[in-house]
Amino acid sequence: MTQVRKNLLTNVFCLVANVIVGLMYTPFLVKKLGVATYGILLLALITYQYIIIPNMFNVII
Repeated sequence: MTQVRKNLLTNVFCLVANVIVGLMYTPFLVKKLGVATYGILLLALITYQYIIIPNMFNVII
C-alpha cells in the first residue's frame, strides 16, 4: 500500500472517530452543563478558532 493510500485511510478513520465521539459527547455535555452554558462554551470555542486562523498565516490582529 502506498503512503498516500495509508494517509487517506488514516484521515478518514480519524474523521469518522471524531464524528462518533462528538455525537456521543454532546448529550453528556448538555446534560452536565445545561443548554445555556453549553451554548456559551460553543460560542467561546468558535471565537477561539476565528482568532487562531490569522495566527496560522502569521497575521497580527
